[in-house]
Amino acid sequence: MKELVKGALLMFFYALSGSQKKSFLSLAFALIRSDGIVTSDEDKAFAILQAETGVDGRVEPAELSQIPSITGTFDTRQAKVSVTLELIGLGHADSHFSIEESSIVNEIGRCFDFDPAEIATMENWVLRHLALVREAERFWEQ
Repeated sequence: MKELVKGALLMFFYALSGSQKKSFLSLAFALIRSDGIVTSDEDKAFAILQAETGVDGRVEPAELSQIPSITGTFDTRQAKVSVTLELIGLGHADSHFSIEESSIVNEIGRCFDFDPAEIATMENWVLRHLALVREAERFWEQ
């Protein structure tokens, strides 16, 4: 996967406070570990996310039981949508959005009071966005 695709969704962090960025990274780390396989693309994407957020130091993955309390730190719709879009993008970092990753995104969405149709619409947007980024990359190759 090309560097731009992994970083293509790194545009919403301005909507998050410092503590929200750390909470986001904890959720993101849990997401990439959820299927028991952390691919090199996921690992690289997480490193990019951590650099983009400016959060230094070790990040501990959230436990599933912690998701409701962690999601409580996101107090605006803008922050909740930003986190959800970023997590869906991260889930697609290795071109395989696993059942476990989808399950975590759906749990987070439930905590944010998003209905399943709204989450599906967000995933559709992410997929269209990634397709446009890949199209832009082809321009560079011509």
